[in-house]
Order: sequence, then C-alpha cells, then structure tokens
Amino acid sequence: MSHIGGRFASSAMRSAAAEPTRLVVEITTVDAPPPRARRDDSAPRGWREREREDERGNEHRRERTHQYLLLSRQHDDASQSNRDSGGRHPDGGTADRRERDSVNERVETWMAALEARQLADLTFPEVSRSLRALSSTYVERRAKLKEGAALAGAGKRAAFALFYGPLHFLLVQHIVARLGRPFTTIESVVDLGCGTGASGAGWATACATPPRVMGIDRHPWAIDEARRTCADLSVRATFRVDDLTHVTMAGQPSERGKARGATRGAPPPNERGHGVLLAFAVNEIADDAERNALRTRLLAHAGAGGRVLIVEPLAGFVAPWWQEWQDAFAAAGGRADEWRVQVELPPIVAKLDRAAGLNHRELKGRSLSI
Repeated sequence: MSHIGGRFASSAMRSAAAEPTRLVVEITTVDAPPPRARRDDSAPRGWREREREDERGNEHRRERTHQYLLLSRQHDDASQSNRDSGGRHPDGGTADRRERDSVNERVETWMAALEARQLADLTFPEVSRSLRALSSTYVERRAKLKEGAALAGAGKRAAFALFYGPLHFLLVQHIVARLGRPFTTIESVVDLGCGTGASGAGWATACATPPRVMGIDRHPWAIDEARRTCADLSVRATFRVDDLTHVTMAGQPSERGKARGATRGAPPPNERGHGVLLAFAVNEIADDAERNALRTRLLAHAGAGGRVLIVEPLAGFVAPWWQEWQDAFAAAGGRADEWRVQVELPPIVAKLDRAAGLNHRELKGRSLSI
C-alpha cells in the first residue's frame, strides 16, 4: 500500500494525520488461498468448474475473519496516547481487538445480506455483464451518469450495489481513518448523493464512536438500499429522497433559489462536530452554477467549524472542475490527497472483479478535505 500525499495541506492537519506505515498489517492479515492443483491446460474448462474453484478459494478466505476495518479512530488516537505515555501499542489490547472484530462482523453481515438480495432474481453472469456495461459508463461515457445511467435497469443496480458499494465503503473508511482527528471525532455526517449508503457508513465505521448519518439521494431505489446498508452495519442513519443541490449543509430541505445562490451570513454556530460528505457525487452535477454554489456553501460550512470531505476517482479527465475546487480548498486551509490502497476484497466483489475483467488490486481515489 502506498499513500501519495496531497499537493497542499495546512501544517496543523498534516500533523494530525497518522504515520503512513501503520496500516499495512490491518489490510493484509487475510491469508492467501492455497495453491490450486495443477491441471491439464489442454482440457476444456467450463464456467461451472471455474465457479467451483472460486468457491474453494472463498471457503479458505472465510476461515479467518476479513480485516475490513482499515483503521479505527480508537486505534489511531490510542496509538498516539500510548506512545506519549510510554504505554503498550493498542494492537495487543483487548478493547481495540474487540472494536475491530465488531466492525468486521458487521461488514460480513452486510455483505452476506447484500449478496443474497442482489442475486435473488439475477444470475451471477447477468450481474457480471451488467458490471462490464456499468464500468464502461463510468470510464468512457461518464456524462451519462448525470442522466441516471448507473441505475438504469435491475442488472446495473445490482452491480452498482454489490460491486461499487463495497469499494466506496473501503476507500472512504481508509481516507477518514488516515485523516484522523477531527474527522474521526465528529458527531454527525450528512452524506450528499449517498447512493447505497456505503460511503457514509465507511466514514461512520472509521470512528470509535460512530456519528449519526443523514443520507440524501434523488433515486428512491438508492435510498432503500442505503437504509439496508446502515441497518446491516449498525450505523445510526436517516435518509430522504432529495436533490443534493437543494438541501442545506445540515441535510434539511432548502428553497431552490437559496440553494443556487451564495450563502448569506455565517452558518449556525453548531457546525463544529458536523461533517459533510460527497463521495463520487460532485461530478454528477450537470449545472456549473449549481456546482459552484455548492462549493461556496461547503467552504462556508468549513469556515464555521464543520468538516468537509470530497472523494472522486483518481483519473484527471473524469472531473475537469477538480483543479478549481482544489485551489479554493487550498485557499481556505484544506488539503488534497491521492490514495492508492492495497486491500483484500470481499469474496463476491473479487469474483465480480475477475469475471468483468477489471483489476482492483488497488483502490484508487483522490480527496479534498477541510
């Protein structure tokens, strides 16, 4: 795993970040599957045989609990506290292990329920074909995402929930854990454009005391999935169908004119302790004026003591607005980071990854935070 540092950052926030080498153990603790027996490559090999081999590898991986929890806020803060006091590193502490095990168990519960639900009416080959189409939309025809192409059809919805949801969960969880305080000590998160709720849940599970989550998305199916996601992960959350450009930074309904206009005056004084998340959402705002107005409100929220986290793909061509936002966050004292994270994928996600011809040995993304 490697972490590519931001091009800019305030010294205070850099000093709050965790040391860059402590995460390797957390995300590489699952044993590799045993080597498969040699076979005659000349013999025909059907998809049923491949699935049996995949399942044997999955059974081996399930023998040990997946360490999906990349790093909890408790782990990070306790590590610093123990170093300062000369105490023992919390890796050997019972409380820290219990916290990690608890999150791991909840993630496994979520993934099992997610797989059963999404494959109830669809076959695995149907979902993998839809994943290939969805991946093409993300890479080659990203403009169609603004028209709702990602959720057009049962196959794409299943692929989005079963594949991209867990990837977003793991990436956001990692980012928040690495940013450390104050992102890991907030009281609530407003997840704008929440999709299936995985990103907001990722933020919550990176904290020792999970914050409340409020999710906003314009698609009713996504909101229903988000409720299930947070219920399975034991994350306290409420959700509402709405347009992310039409709500306040507290997730409350706002008149369209106010949402499009610049923020007048300072936000309420209770912004401290409250975070706003937009994960893979800003780029789907088609109107430049609405996107710029959103940036103004986000920076005003940060100026009043709140926290903001923006996550988007690493590829530069995906978000042409990124540099302008990066400059604005820099001027306000924020930071930009690029992330490349090696992680053990959940079995069904790894299986879809192979079947669709993708390669997620690394999770990649970039973020703006303040």
